Amino acid sequence: MGTRRRRKTKKQNRMIYGFLILAMCSAVLILGMFLLFQTREVKIVGLRHVDEDKVREWITSSPLSVNSLYIWLRYDERTEDLPRGVAHVTVQFTSLWDLEIQITEEEMIGYIFYDNIRVYFDENGIASLMTHEEIENVLEIQGLMIGAGGIQLGERIPVEWPQRMTEVREALLLANEMELTPDLLSLEGENIILHFGEIRTNIGNRNLRDRMSQIPPILERLDIHHPGRSGVVQLERFNNSGNLIHFEEDEPDPGGV
Repeated sequence: MGTRRRRKTKKQNRMIYGFLILAMCSAVLILGMFLLFQTREVKIVGLRHVDEDKVREWITSSPLSVNSLYIWLRYDERTEDLPRGVAHVTVQFTSLWDLEIQITEEEMIGYIFYDNIRVYFDENGIASLMTHEEIENVLEIQGLMIGAGGIQLGERIPVEWPQRMTEVREALLLANEMELTPDLLSLEGENIILHFGEIRTNIGNRNLRDRMSQIPPILERLDIHHPGRSGVVQLERFNNSGNLIHFEEDEPDPGGV
């Protein structure tokens, strides 16, 4: 009876010793990783319009960010809970202590002037950037009526008629998809007008894909047969079942030569 108790006690002691050794090894391993992967330099690349200081503060806000492995585990391939204007984050080691943070910014599809400053918005209509700077290949929108509450960064642009913003976003995304390069998008009543130099195209507010697909060949024909003229291509009544497109040339300026 006593022999069995001693054997059981020895077995329990061995299990306890094994557990303690495992815990000590784990602690040494964790400590070693903490000491080995101490953050020395964080290089942030890919920024064009987002403030680098805000991104750096976001990355290093945790006390554990002194560890480069922690930064990599937490932020690599991250697509959610990001700073405003950032769409994706990739983290790469350049050494055990140094990191390169690759930032992919959200794509701005349009902007409006609000209180004499450009307000850029993304494909969801969210105001992502306010700046005096003009971003290349991002279209200005004229004619959107802003609600009384004003514009707040990180929130949808509060237009008086939300359906208008939906139509504008559709037109902008289609223009990018079709590689159209208008100079301006304006709103006149219920119609969307795309400006191409002296030629305006009235595409209405529905069936936008069908109507916008007619723009490249129309502009080409006008350039060949009516070079230098200005006017409006009326596409707002076009549909695939009939040809209801016509060109209304602007009246000559009475004061011109």
